[in-house]
Amino acid sequence: MKILMNAMSAHRGGILTYTQTLREKFDQAGIDATVALPKGNHIAGGSLAVTMDVARFSSFQRIIWEQSIWRRYVKASSADVLFSSANFALLNCPIPQLLLMREGGLFNPFYIQKIFPTLGKRVRALTRVRRYFMMQSIKAATVVMLPSETLYDWIRAYCPELADKAVVNTYGINMGRFTPQPPNQIDMTGPLKLLYVSVYYPHKDPETLNRAIQQLRKEGIETTAHITMAEDEFKPWEGGANDYRCLKHGEEEGYLTLKPVDRDDLPKTYGNYNIFIFPSVSETFGFPLAEAMASGLPVIAADSLINREICGPAALYYPSFDSDTLAERIKELRNRPDLYDWLRARGLERAQERFNMTNHFNRLVSILQGMA
Repeated sequence: MKILMNAMSAHRGGILTYTQTLREKFDQAGIDATVALPKGNHIAGGSLAVTMDVARFSSFQRIIWEQSIWRRYVKASSADVLFSSANFALLNCPIPQLLLMREGGLFNPFYIQKIFPTLGKRVRALTRVRRYFMMQSIKAATVVMLPSETLYDWIRAYCPELADKAVVNTYGINMGRFTPQPPNQIDMTGPLKLLYVSVYYPHKDPETLNRAIQQLRKEGIETTAHITMAEDEFKPWEGGANDYRCLKHGEEEGYLTLKPVDRDDLPKTYGNYNIFIFPSVSETFGFPLAEAMASGLPVIAADSLINREICGPAALYYPSFDSDTLAERIKELRNRPDLYDWLRARGLERAQERFNMTNHFNRLVSILQGMA
């Protein structure tokens, strides 16, 4: 079986981690896989990689390029299956095509109600166009793979054709990379150290965490946090400048750290903090949730359908955007060692049982073999 994977959108975030892990897995399994990456992406891995200079294109130019030049490449590749890993399929594909739908905000009712109106007219118009082409991609694909039941429900409400070709294959993480921190190393009586692993988008809502920390500090509870976002991630978004300004003030005050973490350093990073906070109000999976649980780090998350699907009872939840309740949840964990230990244990169990990358990969290979 020969696989061609379109990963030309693997610039950052979860898709970057996913693509690197898949390359390693393909190599370990001895599967003939070629991965198409954006120019300048130096993802390590054993499977063959080709790079395409697509970053210079506008969205419209990218669509034209993929439906013409990329089509010719696919046809000449002699691949048995095309794995399109970023929401958009090749129309009238010359070979069977597996489409990974990994973007949920365009179909999430909460996102559409709360976040979409803040994006500005141009971004809203582009978002509608993107959603249209994503639905056309679903219709064109042979099989559509989704990482969560929640995403399946959201998209099916817009595109009923999904029901006939969908398969839910929950993502996984490399369990060997994340080592739980021994419980006796956690001192909840000292300063609270919070962690939020994410790149910036408007729906990631880091400002709610910032306000919760300010409230805790007003109450005399020494609290710091590391948010793994970089300044340039805020610039493309209307409202991003204000979010960055608020977070930068926290950094100047000494209680916030705004700094990305290299993928290789993530396992150690999780082990340096007391509690993992996940304020994001719209996800399709949420890799950091699974990584935090696998690291033995108790989770407090915004109360959304996807966060509950991933964490279940192994997390505390607060209403989205509600910094006061988030602060109360943090104090609850600080003051109740029994709850802290219980969440830690349940999170470890849930991550190991549900989110092992080997299981996800084996299911993926079965899907690809069936298509080939």
